[in-house]
Amino acid sequence: MSIEHWLSLPVCFIVTALAIKHFRHRARTWGLVDHPNERKLHTDKTPLVGGLAIFLGLLFAFGVWAPEQATFRFFILAASLVVAVGIVDDRYDISIRMRLLGQVLAATLIVISGDARIDSLGNLLGNGEILLGPLAGGFTVFAVVGVMNAFNMVDGIDGLLGSLVLVAVAAFAVLCLSVGNSILFFVSAIIFAALIPYLYANMKPEGHSCKVFMGDAGSMLLGFTISWLFIMGSQPAGPLPQVMEPITALFFVAVPFWDLQTVVARRLKQRRNPFRADRQHIHHLYEKAGYSKRVTLTSLLIIGSLIAGVGIFMQLLSVSEPTRLLVFAAIGGGFVYLTKFLKDKMTKQTKLQQE
Repeated sequence: MSIEHWLSLPVCFIVTALAIKHFRHRARTWGLVDHPNERKLHTDKTPLVGGLAIFLGLLFAFGVWAPEQATFRFFILAASLVVAVGIVDDRYDISIRMRLLGQVLAATLIVISGDARIDSLGNLLGNGEILLGPLAGGFTVFAVVGVMNAFNMVDGIDGLLGSLVLVAVAAFAVLCLSVGNSILFFVSAIIFAALIPYLYANMKPEGHSCKVFMGDAGSMLLGFTISWLFIMGSQPAGPLPQVMEPITALFFVAVPFWDLQTVVARRLKQRRNPFRADRQHIHHLYEKAGYSKRVTLTSLLIIGSLIAGVGIFMQLLSVSEPTRLLVFAAIGGGFVYLTKFLKDKMTKQTKLQQE
């Protein structure tokens, strides 16, 4: 690989770190500050500039590397739109419809590039490759928007989303190395490099002068970036060597994916707006069940890492895709059981407090 590839990694790390340091001092002036409320677990006002700093790090890294494929230019353009919408949302708390509109437009941009589109779901049912044909564009937009919102929803305690993304890109990087896809490996490494300084600042205790949150700009950016990266690596007809089958990507984002499914199902069952925020996400259930933030983070990170490891294992051993689908469905059943366990413990905690 060229010197530009290797140079992009320290550039991304340094730019992100410097941006966090600079932006957190301007956050109040810009109005990018997260205020505590009844839905949030923190109690101090915290700068919402982590996502903007991560984006700047990625932007400089790609600028140093300067990949020639048009799909990278479309990605940067679409990611810029995602961050812009996120910043406006962090500042003014825009409506769900406006946020979704921005997400759909960004997802449409990468579809237009022609290279980042889900044309195949793989041989999920064992009777041949499932090709989406004319539905590919719409399905891709739906999937990308879904992942962006899943990542946004799981960003509820310090270090959780950033750590889960580290697990996802590390797992993906392992598969990139196994097939010799150096380009997507370096993209994964760049994302990893941007997250390290953010997590360092994010994991500081409440009230610390260095502490920042990534905000909606950051959570949506990471969801969008992971979606694009996994699409690029999972489609057999893509411009780069295929890294994995599409089903494997789900193992790498299992915690946000199943959290979204269970929360939406619960809201629909309760006849509530599935997009209206509440305190029923997995990290909220841990808190209500009496677990500390550290235990919650460690538990969910272990779960995410184990599931990602299963995904790598089955990909490298070429386990049949229908079998992988069944395993992933079983993991979903386990996630439902975990939420039920936490809710039962939460009920017991409430009874003990009342007594």
